[in-house]
Amino acid sequence: MSAPIYRFYRVKFTDAWHKLSQEEKERLQEKLSQSYAEQGIKEIGQFRTFWSSEWSVFGLEEFPDVGAVEKWRTTMEQLGIFETVEIESMLGIKEQS
Repeated sequence: MSAPIYRFYRVKFTDAWHKLSQEEKERLQEKLSQSYAEQGIKEIGQFRTFWSSEWSVFGLEEFPDVGAVEKWRTTMEQLGIFETVEIESMLGIKEQS
């Protein structure tokens, strides 16, 4: 069994995101949630930072394996997420002691 992969990310919402209707935003988020559930991705936490940083949100997720990371990337591209937000991510595995 492979070790889980963790993704730290931070997000800035672009003008394209702000131009989406509330219904479009909710629809995108529903599709992302469905994809996460199907791939076994766990949201460890998501935090708003817009009041203290140029970034709007940061968070941490747990992927079951590298295949789930690849599917996540494909899903994000298919949904056009990268056109509506700027995302910076780091992937890693838990340090063994």
